[in-house]
Amino acid sequence: MSKVHHRWKSFELVEESLVFPDGKTRSQTTLRHPGAVVIIALTEQGNVLLLKQFRAAFNDWILELPAGTVDENESFYQCAKRELPEETGYSAAQWHTLGSLYAAPGFCDEMLEIYVAQQLTHTEATSDEDEFIEVIEVDIPTLKRWSVDGTLNDSKSLAALYRYFLVHEPQ
Repeated sequence: MSKVHHRWKSFELVEESLVFPDGKTRSQTTLRHPGAVVIIALTEQGNVLLLKQFRAAFNDWILELPAGTVDENESFYQCAKRELPEETGYSAAQWHTLGSLYAAPGFCDEMLEIYVAQQLTHTEATSDEDEFIEVIEVDIPTLKRWSVDGTLNDSKSLAALYRYFLVHEPQ
């Protein structure tokens, strides 16, 4: 049994009966999400593009990597190629994925696909009307320092950067 309590543009709050590993049936409420991308955009100098973005949920500005929700009938890759220029004003000629991660598995089924974008070309940012974004270019030592001191505390950005550094940093 499944009941949709509320539906928004891209999300829905669903209550359903599930059989758990102990064999018992319980009610579970989940925020259904179509998935999203998070992008590590690297400049020719090896710097990373970050967004200083106003987030209404916190009524504050936060630092984060470019990211966005997958549209209907859109692949993760297509979403990444759309979101990067929308949010940063840059497109990329080279893309590769670092895999996926769960955003908040305790209550949400959102899957995030991590992309690395390189060979950037400046275009024009076309942010949505409710997006307030300043793009900043940050060198790796500063990015690492901000990741430790709490200046950068967005979980999807930290998780994506952690995976990037595990793959790309010398041992």
